[in-house]
Amino acid sequence: MGIIVNQNERERSHLSDRIAAELREKSKRTQQIDNADMVEDSKYAEGLKQTGRYAWIWAVLAALGVFGILAFLLF
Repeated sequence: MGIIVNQNERERSHLSDRIAAELREKSKRTQQIDNADMVEDSKYAEGLKQTGRYAWIWAVLAALGVFGILAFLLF
């Protein structure tokens, strides 16, 4: 009985080692692919502008507009 348990444990550890190795290889491949894409992404962002200093005012006005419409519809 003890031999069967030890054999099952060895098989499980071998299987988990194999799965871990496969996941490491897959991770390395995806990292290589992701690094190649970053060069193209930086070209996309070249013509974009940074958000202005008073952009938060637009967010507040939009929130007030939504709350105003909800208040009008509910009351």
